[in-house]
Amino acid sequence: MFYFINYSDSGNDSNEELREANIYRLPDLKWFDGAVILGSTLHLETEFSVLTSAIKEAQIPAVCLGYRLEGISSFECDNYHGMHELVEHLVLQHHVKDIVYIGGPADNQESMLRKKAMTDVLEKYGHSLATENILCGNWNYYETQYVVMDWYKKNQGKLPDAFVCANDVMAMGCYVGLSKCGVAIEDVKVTGFDSLTSGSMFSPSITSVDPGWEEMARRSMEHLFYCMDNGDEVIYQTVESHGDIRESCGCYH
Repeated sequence: MFYFINYSDSGNDSNEELREANIYRLPDLKWFDGAVILGSTLHLETEFSVLTSAIKEAQIPAVCLGYRLEGISSFECDNYHGMHELVEHLVLQHHVKDIVYIGGPADNQESMLRKKAMTDVLEKYGHSLATENILCGNWNYYETQYVVMDWYKKNQGKLPDAFVCANDVMAMGCYVGLSKCGVAIEDVKVTGFDSLTSGSMFSPSITSVDPGWEEMARRSMEHLFYCMDNGDEVIYQTVESHGDIRESCGCYH
């Protein structure tokens, strides 16, 4: 078993990131029985195109976790249910009304679904999301810091009831950006998505959404082994996500 990993976290096709993406050109997939793609860690069009082309050329079975790739069996998080559950917790248990949403790229399907779940909950309880409170952190820890610091200065230090982020990396970046502005951790609620181990070890631990990685992994590997024995069969499945309540929403245990 071989691992080829690159995390191009800005999502921009810069020369440096394009060079880093060449790691996916290293393996000759004809030597392998199958391939597993961690789709949620890919952000460059180059990465997707290189991998899908190589898999099709090698004619080996493959599965993709966390992202739908046409022509390759894909197992995705539903993105909606868990975020709906989390935001409803914020509204009902913590009386949150005013939210700043920090999402990924504006055209990213996952980010849009997570935002829709949040706005649906707000509308359900008579609240709304202000346009000026929709920020883009591009899934990035450092970029989110600058975006949050800029928003905080423009709003002259007025905090919302909560910052709802579309992933844990941005949630941690949000906290760091606010701390650089002099905001105390206990004065703000921040939530994420993905239930990363790093988020659980952060202080405070990040209230998040569990995208169902274990179930995705189980289903994908069962299908991959089936295809190795019986020939490739392309399927698409969705795994339900769930809220993962920790400390950063105010639920200190």
